[in-house]
Amino acid sequence: MLSLYKFFTTKGQMVAFLLGVALVLITLMQAISGITAKYEMGEDLNKILKNPESTETFDFFNLVAYIPPVLVIIIIAIILIFGIMQIINNPKGSIKILAGFGVLLLLAFAFYAMSEPETAGRIGMLHEKFGVSDTASKWISGGIKSVGVLIGGALLLMFVSEIRNLFK
Repeated sequence: MLSLYKFFTTKGQMVAFLLGVALVLITLMQAISGITAKYEMGEDLNKILKNPESTETFDFFNLVAYIPPVLVIIIIAIILIFGIMQIINNPKGSIKILAGFGVLLLLAFAFYAMSEPETAGRIGMLHEKFGVSDTASKWISGGIKSVGVLIGGALLLMFVSEIRNLFK
């Protein structure tokens, strides 16, 4: 496992870049081959898409829609797996991170408890239109307030650290 870590610390950016280039090339090759197999280059595909009588499908673009969510799911899984492995391998060093997540969860639950569901005005109309429940509305409001506090805290810490660096 250590050699894999060394490999990715030295060559990780290159591997990620080459993987990205390969995925872009695969997607472009599929899209271009699908377009040139059925259509002429001067043809306006927007007219075909907007025509309600058209039975044309553009299935050759499906890969463009499927690759990003799959990659995001893979990345989230890798982050979770390596995060859990790090917590198991170094529990003493992970106490600060776990405490930070705990504070974040407490903050989110506190803002959820203080929030009231939006029922009036334009936001209330949108909640009715899209079927947003009162619980979901409270979570949305609590999440926005939590993110606002985190942004404010980050800005404050940046300011304080710059002031501290002036006197070093």
